[in-house]
Amino acid sequence: MVNKITRLLLYTLLLGGMLELHAQHAILDAYVQEGLANHPALREARLQSQAEQTSLAMAERMHYPSVGLQSTYTWAAGGRAIDLPIGDLLNPVYNALNEITQSEQFPMVENVRELFAPRNFLDVKVRASAPIINPDIRLGRQAGQERVSLQALEVAKQERDLGYQIKGAYYSYLQATEAIRIYETAQELVRENYRVSEALLRNDKINEAPLLRARAELAGIASELLSAQRQQKNAASFFNTLLNKPLDSPISLASLPSPDSVWLQQSALLPDASGLTEIKQIDQAYRLNQLSKTQAENYLKPRLNVFVDLGAQGRLDALSSDAPYVLAGLQLEWNIWNGGRNKLQTQLADIAGEQLQARREALNQQLSLRQQVSLEDARADFAALQAIKEEVLAAQTYFQLIERSYRQDVSSYLELVDARTQLTQAQLKLSLKQYDLWKQLAAIERAFF
Repeated sequence: MVNKITRLLLYTLLLGGMLELHAQHAILDAYVQEGLANHPALREARLQSQAEQTSLAMAERMHYPSVGLQSTYTWAAGGRAIDLPIGDLLNPVYNALNEITQSEQFPMVENVRELFAPRNFLDVKVRASAPIINPDIRLGRQAGQERVSLQALEVAKQERDLGYQIKGAYYSYLQATEAIRIYETAQELVRENYRVSEALLRNDKINEAPLLRARAELAGIASELLSAQRQQKNAASFFNTLLNKPLDSPISLASLPSPDSVWLQQSALLPDASGLTEIKQIDQAYRLNQLSKTQAENYLKPRLNVFVDLGAQGRLDALSSDAPYVLAGLQLEWNIWNGGRNKLQTQLADIAGEQLQARREALNQQLSLRQQVSLEDARADFAALQAIKEEVLAAQTYFQLIERSYRQDVSSYLELVDARTQLTQAQLKLSLKQYDLWKQLAAIERAFF
């Protein structure tokens, strides 16, 4: 238990250290939050999460009683009827009674012809019903809870992936911007060398060859500068797309320090792939699968409902105090046989469960590979970054020495060009590798957390 707690604390400290690297840059953090708030796909996922929560609320209320008003009015003409000889039966008796009483107290009555289809008949009632036994209600509630959790994991996964894309796009934009700065600096150096060469030519210390070479260099640098500007524009467009903003929206620049490598030394403490969102999603889907299997197995269980009707019925032209009524009852539904479809549904659920388990195993291997590759790439990029820093320092020192010697007409222009080219290439390599390492840090966040 102590080891688990210690390992958890180390995970927390390590994650805090990694996140601190990015938290130092308020600009980038603000962009990530803006993208998470405005991206259409993520907004759709959040709306789907709200829909699942609403569906869960509906499932939780399935055991509530329902109350409804039902009313039927019928008017019929013709059709089948029954003749009731009431007059034929009662009129002789009434005549005898009238003769005995010497009065007309017992009037004659007509025979009755009653239609089977009721005419001018009203039946209105309020029905309250509630389930007493229904296993589908509990399973529906559990399935709703699992779907809510599953969609929450999907939102978290999309947020993580979008954050990774935003960071990568921002680093690409900074990388192109830094390349533009390097090419512009090299352009200024060549222009200064051109000015110095002109002075040396006027003093008859060199011929026109260095000037021609400088013009060619300026044309080459201008071409590379245009390429870097195109890359910057494309990176800016992609970055603004992730933020759901106009493609030409301005982008604020953050000054990023050189990435630290403390976490690389503690990489053995990083969690494995079994706790990643993708694995949790499959586990959640498996639980949903098991609930569907249980629902299929509950086919033979009875369903029992209770209902109560409060109403009134009768002819509108002859309503009486006997019209109101109360009716209560139980409604039982018990499936006995459906051709074995429920067993086939159970088999399908078992097959789907095995598919999910196989997918989990394959995905766990893929994610573990992604973790290992991201770590190894980061280690290699960091080692290369340290070497390139030494290379830049040496190239800068070498260029300063050659430039001083060229001004004193000691070194040739070719040596100066070679020194300047080495410096530019080393600076570009340093910028490229540094931002590559930042991208690897973002990839590790995505792969491990």
